[in-house]
Amino acid sequence: MFFDNLEKLCIEHNTTPTVFITKVLKMGSSNVTRWKNGTLPNSDVILKISDYFNVTTDMLLKGTTYSLDPLCKNEKKLLDGYRELDEIGKGKILGRLEVYLEEIDNGNHNICMPTIEEGIENYNVSPLFKTELWGSISAGGGIDAIVNKEIIDSPVKCDFALRVRGDSMEPVFKNGSVIYLNQACEVQYDGEIAAVQIKDIIPTVYLKKVYIDEENFRLVSINSHYEDIILPASKVSILGKVVYPQV
Repeated sequence: MFFDNLEKLCIEHNTTPTVFITKVLKMGSSNVTRWKNGTLPNSDVILKISDYFNVTTDMLLKGTTYSLDPLCKNEKKLLDGYRELDEIGKGKILGRLEVYLEEIDNGNHNICMPTIEEGIENYNVSPLFKTELWGSISAGGGIDAIVNKEIIDSPVKCDFALRVRGDSMEPVFKNGSVIYLNQACEVQYDGEIAAVQIKDIIPTVYLKKVYIDEENFRLVSINSHYEDIILPASKVSILGKVVYPQV
């Protein structure tokens, strides 16, 4: 459904999914096959696509045919409130929305959701999920991942969580904060944030923005005080991609 809707939008704008994905989204062409086979991009990419084509996420995911404008009163209020939130708040709202849409798809219409006012003004809602905290990940000079699994609350569905140690990914990912990830062995586009394992005598796991330059991986920090790490692809493994908080 998603890919079919994307393809229709591309045709209407005199382009193709391949050109749109590679030239506009700056993502690898392999995503064409993945999305065509039913894989969905993450919520951040969905929002980028909906903004570009000026359609709702409902239109992309379900084929509902109405544009973003004009907005009804409640839609405008929700959008205005969303724009006032910081990145953590936006992530929580999007997480709740995804859960609600999934519940509707599964036929459960009795999910308890906050009102618009509660969702915007008091967005620090209780976690809905549980996940495993696997230990720590380096956001600095490099430390070993500490495998010390424990069950913790999670604001989103994910495969595992890690605690950030260091300041190389600040101000987005602060030292001591917890990030939530899905297991993955590759990134979908340059600059995607992932847990990266550097194969060495003692494997080290980093949290970095990942860029693939020919045969090398370039690991980039958000904190400009840290230099890029460039390594051969054979020495780098992607363990997982960050799903929350979103950048």
